[in-house]
Amino acid sequence: MDYFVPNFGRDKEMVRTDLSLDWAERNLGHVWNYIKKDDKPEPETVYDDEPELDEDVKQTHTHMDAAEETLGHKWVWEPSLVGAKTDMRLKHHLHHHTLA
Repeated sequence: MDYFVPNFGRDKEMVRTDLSLDWAERNLGHVWNYIKKDDKPEPETVYDDEPELDEDVKQTHTHMDAAEETLGHKWVWEPSLVGAKTDMRLKHHLHHHTLA
């Protein structure tokens, strides 16, 4: 997947950390020289692509299925990216359906 990721510069916390380190090194007269002792590669992170759903989520799916059956309408959602936020937009046409 290829998508644009905006660069807003360095995070304020990172800048503050660097300033704090600079201050400490100046005031203590010592420069921290971090050396990693081993160059072992980090273990690969394994993600569960299909985790078991929480009971609340299962109940929500059951209720949604029942509502779709009652209304005779299938809800369809499409995720769309808006800036850095994900916007879940529900597409529906309930004006074609009436409750009995």
